[in-house]
Amino acid sequence: MSDIALTESRLLHYANWYVASRGYRFGPGADNNITWMTKTAAQQIHTALSPGLPGLSDLELDGEFKTRTAEAAFSLFIDQMIAAWPEVYSPGDPAIVGEKTFEKAKAKLCPLWPIC
Repeated sequence: MSDIALTESRLLHYANWYVASRGYRFGPGADNNITWMTKTAAQQIHTALSPGLPGLSDLELDGEFKTRTAEAAFSLFIDQMIAAWPEVYSPGDPAIVGEKTFEKAKAKLCPLWPIC
């Protein structure tokens, strides 16, 4: 598996874990959108890797820092999706964040490196 594919897989796992840790899950449309965002983020991260400064030239360390930055961005994005949930769904609806909450979060937060 390539480094980009590993990063993509890690970010997708993180996003699914994070939304579940908040008591929600992604609907099918939002799931596709989040998967697309993990692909975008992984490509952005690996395109932006640099040898760094003297003493900080470890590409692995740079990649880890940027991946953790992406995880923080996904946390913020998902929190915004959840915050938009009451605007889109009724109180009796299942705890699913979908395309409409995705679009609200995207409109509010993007551009947000490296996910959008």
